[in-house]
Amino acid sequence: MTTRPKPAPNYELVWLAIGLAGLAVLLALSVWRMVSAPGLFPGAFNGTSIKSIMSEDMFQHPGVLKLGPDHFGRQHGL
Repeated sequence: MTTRPKPAPNYELVWLAIGLAGLAVLLALSVWRMVSAPGLFPGAFNGTSIKSIMSEDMFQHPGVLKLGPDHFGRQHGL
């Protein structure tokens, strides 16, 4: 003889509905934001080359230096 599973209690169904409604609202807001403000999101590659980025001063002397006892960092001015 097989027994039928008990139906879910009402409070579980309420929390399931609240969770699904919350996900639906977040999805709808995300889609609305993407559609209503297309210019605010990054578009195509802006044309800056890797060589021009790597030639900037902060990339000329990479690495971490020991600046003192238990003090490591990047010394400014290099």
